[in-house]
Amino acid sequence: MFDCVFAIGAFGGRLDHQFANFESLFTASQFENSIPVYLISSETIACLLQKGFHILQVNSGMEGKYCGLVPLSGRCESVTTTGLKWNLDHQAMGFGELISTSNSLTDEQTVTIDTDNALLWTMGVKLS
Repeated sequence: MFDCVFAIGAFGGRLDHQFANFESLFTASQFENSIPVYLISSETIACLLQKGFHILQVNSGMEGKYCGLVPLSGRCESVTTTGLKWNLDHQAMGFGELISTSNSLTDEQTVTIDTDNALLWTMGVKLS
């Protein structure tokens, strides 16, 4: 049994393939007993955060400074974060409205995200 799945090279090449990879995150999350799936490139890691409260430990030393939250599956009515340079406080997010790209991590070692709908979490990584 595996604890998670890593898809390496998920952000290179064609944009339509990248969107297919994002869709795969949603598909994988619908399986019974689903495990986390991470999309990784040499600069970025991304995963799908389901509705609810999430605690992300960002203290491995491999984190880049940038991060983002993107509401790919529709509008979020309320998103609250801690540990980011520009935290959200019960803010709505959606395409044509606010999306939280180009945010950054603070010196905190923990990021919390509370959301009422699925969000794509993206974060820079330093693999070398």
